[in-house]
Amino acid sequence: MARLVIVGGGIVGTALALAAVERGHEVSHLEREAEPRGATVRSFGLLWVSGRSAGRELEVALGSRLRWLELARRSPEIGLRTCGSLLLARTPEEAALVEQACAQPDAGTRGLSLVSADEARRLNPALAGEFACALYCELDAVIEPRRVLPALRGLAAAAGAYAFLPGRTIVETGEARVRDHHGDVHEGDLVLVCTGAALELYGADRVASAQLRTIRLQMAETAPQATSPLATAVANADSMRYYGGFDLPARRLLGEPDPAVARYEAQLLLAPRRDGAITIGDTHAFDAPGAFGSDDEAHTYLEREAAAAFGTPLPPIARRWEGAYLRRCDGRDWVWREEIAPGVVAVAGTGGMGVTGSQHLALETLDVLDL
Repeated sequence: MARLVIVGGGIVGTALALAAVERGHEVSHLEREAEPRGATVRSFGLLWVSGRSAGRELEVALGSRLRWLELARRSPEIGLRTCGSLLLARTPEEAALVEQACAQPDAGTRGLSLVSADEARRLNPALAGEFACALYCELDAVIEPRRVLPALRGLAAAAGAYAFLPGRTIVETGEARVRDHHGDVHEGDLVLVCTGAALELYGADRVASAQLRTIRLQMAETAPQATSPLATAVANADSMRYYGGFDLPARRLLGEPDPAVARYEAQLLLAPRRDGAITIGDTHAFDAPGAFGSDDEAHTYLEREAAAAFGTPLPPIARRWEGAYLRRCDGRDWVWREEIAPGVVAVAGTGGMGVTGSQHLALETLDVLDL
C-alpha cells in the first residue's frame, strides 16, 4: 500500500483518488476551494466518442466510457445517461462530411450512423429547426458536471482510506510532500499534482517545454424546462471543423465559417441536464493576457444556432459563465505527466478530454507509476 497525496479536486484528481483507493492505497486529497469550481463543473459533462481522433484518443474515450458505466451503476448521483448525440448538417457540404464519417472503417466502433432529418426528430423531438440530415452517435453520453465530483468522492470514501481536505492552497512543494497556506505539511510516498489549467505549481520551464496553453470557453444554461426536454446531446456542423475524427477530405469543402466561429473557435454543443435545463456552448479561444469577461458576439452566435436547431425561440437563459482548460501544443500525447520535484508528479489531461478521458487517464497513470 502506498500513501498518496493528490492535489486538485477536479475530474482528473478525483478519478485518480478513487482508482488509487480501490487499489488499496491511502489517499489525502487536497483542493484549494471549499468545493471544486473549475473546468469539470463548468463543462457539458459530455462523454464524447464521436469526434475523437482514430487510434489512442478513440481508445481512451471508449475505455473511459466503460469505466463511467461501471461507476454510474454504483452511484446514480453521477447522473449518467447514454442518450447519444445528433450532429446536424444543413448544407450539402456538411452532409457530405457526415457521409464520409459514417463510411470510415471505425464508424461502427464509434456507434455512428447517418439519419434523415425525420429520423433525427424521432430521436429528439425538440429539434424542429431546418436541417438536411444528422450524424447520430449512440455511444455519446452525459453526466451531471455539478454532481459528479461529490459522487466520486463518496465512492472513494466508501472504498477505503480516503480523506478530502478542501480549502487548502498549496504554497510549497518538496520531496514527496507539499505545504498548504495554513502551514500544514502533507507527506506521502508520492504526490500527484492535478490542478488542470491552474499552472502555478507546474513551473514555467515545464509549461513552456510542453507548450501548455490555457483555453478560454464561454457557456450558458437555460432555466429548467418542464416540457420538450432535450432527448440527446446536439451539435452543429461547426464542431466538425476542429475534431480529429472529422479530418476527412470533405472537411476542406466546408464553407467559410461565421465570424464568431473564426474568431473564437466557436461551435454549438447542447447537453441536457437532469432537471430539464440545457447547457449551451462553447468557444475555444487562447487565453490572452488581461482578457476578462464574456464576449457578446460568441454568446449571440451560440444562442442563434441553438434557436435554429429548435426552430423556436431559445428558452430563457438562467446563467452564463466562463471556464478554462489546458491545451498541449507540442504535438505530443493528450496526457501530460512529468516529475516536477522529487516524488512529485504533475498529471493533466489536455485538449478538452477531461470528462471523456479522465477515467482511462487515472487507471493508466497508476499503471505507469506502478501503483
